[in-house]
Amino acid sequence: MQLKAETAVGLFILAALGVLVYMSFQIGSLRFATHQYAKYCVYSHDISGLNKKADVRIAGVKVGWIDQVVFEEESQRVRICIMVLKKYHLYIDAYAAIRQNGVLGGKYLEIIPGDSRLQKVAAGSTLEQPAEDSVSIDVVLKKMSSIAGNIEEVTLSLKETFGGADGVATIQEIMNGFIQVTEKVASCAESIDRVVNANQENMGDTIADLREVMGHVKENIPHLQEKINQIAHAVDRDFNRVATQIESITPSLGKVLDSYVKHKGLVIKHKFRLF
Repeated sequence: MQLKAETAVGLFILAALGVLVYMSFQIGSLRFATHQYAKYCVYSHDISGLNKKADVRIAGVKVGWIDQVVFEEESQRVRICIMVLKKYHLYIDAYAAIRQNGVLGGKYLEIIPGDSRLQKVAAGSTLEQPAEDSVSIDVVLKKMSSIAGNIEEVTLSLKETFGGADGVATIQEIMNGFIQVTEKVASCAESIDRVVNANQENMGDTIADLREVMGHVKENIPHLQEKINQIAHAVDRDFNRVATQIESITPSLGKVLDSYVKHKGLVIKHKFRLF
C-alpha cells in the first residue's frame, strides 16, 4: 500500500516536530519540571562569557541551569539566579566559580556545595560568598602583551651588552672561565680519587683492627662486669664490718667522754677554790 504525498509530508513534519521537542528538552530551552529544582542566587562582579541558560555543575556534573542574570546598578554587581536539583544540598560556606570547557568551549557555573557538617542553605536564599570572577581573554591577552614587551626589553639589553666584537670577546672570556673552572674541578676530583685509592688498603687494615678490638672488648665485658660486682660486694662487706665495729665501741666512747667531762669539771672547781 502506497502512502499519498500529503500523508508522507505530514508524517515527516510530525517526526521533525518530535525531534525538535526532544532536542529542546535535551538542550534545556523547555523546562516543565521546575518543581524538582530549588532556586538560589549568587553575586559576581564580572561574568564575561557566562549567559542565561548556561549549565550549573557540581564536581563537573550538570545539576541545573542559570535562570536569570541581572545587573544591579547600585552595588555594581551581577546577580545570578540559578536552578539546582533539590536532591543536591548547598551549605552556608558554599560558593560559585565561573569555569570554561577547554579553550574554545562555553562557560558554565561551578558550584562548590561546602561542608556537609554545616547548616544547609534554604531554597530561595543567596549564597553568602561571592562567585569567583571569570578570567577574561582580553585580560589574558593584555598580560601576554606586557610579558612580550618585557622580553623585548631584556632582548634589547642583551643585544646592547653583548652586541658587536666586544660582546663576542666578553662571551668568549666567560666561556673560557667556565672551561678553566671545569678543568680545575676535574683535576681536584682526580686528586681525591688517587688519595682514596692509595689509602684504601690502609683504611681496610684499620677497619679490620677496629673490628678485632671491638670483638675483644665484647668478649671481656662479662668478666669485667663480674670483677666490678666482686669489688662492690667486698667494699659493701668491709663497710658493714667497720660500721658494726663503730657501733660496738660507741657506748665505750660515750662513757669515756662522760668521765672526761666530769673530771674536767672537778679540776675547774678546784681551780676556782684556789682563787
